[in-house]
Amino acid sequence: MKNKSFGFDFNTAPFQAPSNILSVGHEKQTSTNYYWHGQKRPDQGCYVFQYTLAGSGQIKIGNHTYDLKENDAFWVKIPSDHSYYLPKKSDSWEFIYITVYGETVDQLFDTLVEKHGQRYQIDQTNSLIELLQMFLDQLRPDNELTVYQTSEMSYRFLMQLAQTLEYNNHDGFVTEPVLKVTDYLNQFYYKDIDIDSLTRISGLSPYHFIRTFKAHTGKTPIDYLTDKRVREATKRLVTTNLTIEEIAKAVGYQNGNYFTKVFKKQMRLTPSAYRKEKRALGERHWFIE
Repeated sequence: MKNKSFGFDFNTAPFQAPSNILSVGHEKQTSTNYYWHGQKRPDQGCYVFQYTLAGSGQIKIGNHTYDLKENDAFWVKIPSDHSYYLPKKSDSWEFIYITVYGETVDQLFDTLVEKHGQRYQIDQTNSLIELLQMFLDQLRPDNELTVYQTSEMSYRFLMQLAQTLEYNNHDGFVTEPVLKVTDYLNQFYYKDIDIDSLTRISGLSPYHFIRTFKAHTGKTPIDYLTDKRVREATKRLVTTNLTIEEIAKAVGYQNGNYFTKVFKKQMRLTPSAYRKEKRALGERHWFIE
């Protein structure tokens, strides 16, 4: 695909809008030279929202680095302590982005980020992504827009983002407090984990955390953890010769008896029967992804 981006400069315009667009674009990056540092770039006093369509990139916010895959988005302030780039492990990163600025954005960014974080998972059918795609479809190099038109576009984007975060976050939209917990569970499922520790990771109140997590994932945090542990167990049952007791401890259960009870409830088979059935079929990779 051919990259396309549109930039706007209204510094000399007679009207300075409370919010406006600095740039908007659709790009596919294939070189690791693609790198933006939030404290070392020329455009200052603005905010970048970037959404991954395909491939993968990475973003570092403070001391934490996150993979950005299909449907992942971020929103960052410039300047701030962050950087995003195409990592060596990725062949390409295709995304759409919008850069906005103004007093309205200043106020809204701090309010929304404090409550919802800076990373999100969004379906491509979400109204916010469809709006950005519509902007790109409407823009043409020979179509010179006025400060009023681009200001209206920026305001529509901001209000759609705020509405999605505040009211429509079941509509294919996962916010950072939930992402923090799912990231943790997917990485550390084998540890001794309780609701209190997950609540602390989310940064939400206990009541709001459980309600928000289930709204976004369709599961309680404990059900999500159980599903993850069982998925990992199916892999080990098919691809290793570990005992049931060893697998139980590897995926976070203290004893094989309780693990067997949980596994049978999920899979309708005991771990031993599951292993026997899959190996009898001669398939070495029949596990749940």
